[in-house]
Amino acid sequence: LAADGAVLFAVLNDSDASSDTDEGRCWVAALDARSFAPLVPPVELPGTVAARDAMVLSGDGACWIASRSPSAGFAFLHQLVRAGDRYEIRERQSYSGLSRGLVVAASSEGASVAVAIDRRVELWVDGKPGGGPILFDASISAMCWPGDALLVGEANRVHALAADRSERW
Repeated sequence: LAADGAVLFAVLNDSDASSDTDEGRCWVAALDARSFAPLVPPVELPGTVAARDAMVLSGDGACWIASRSPSAGFAFLHQLVRAGDRYEIRERQSYSGLSRGLVVAASSEGASVAVAIDRRVELWVDGKPGGGPILFDASISAMCWPGDALLVGEANRVHALAADRSERW
């Protein structure tokens, strides 16, 4: 649900074996939150979405979606933004050789997003990858970005990272 409460985003997966590719695909629809009527045509993305936290909204209104193609070992991060009467993909990043899906957290205060790929976290500032990855000892299982600190769940530990990448606690 968008911050203004007017738009509800929904994902429909299609893993039809008769398609041209075995990676699956999904469609993201933007619906009127009151009537559930489509606001714009859906956007087709590669891979499927399985995790409940694979779609997040950043403070600037962008919709970030992590999709995955388990059979091919690929995962994808997509940034969807409103462009007039449709949503379009502004940024897209693919990751290969993965045994698990991506974990995504968006800043509630702007256009930044964090994506966890196994044991590393990449910070995207203003919709673009920024700096090198932040490495951890174990795989990242959860993240959230409720304000000025990114909270990262790793094994039995929680880390709080500041915008400058320093560990707050």
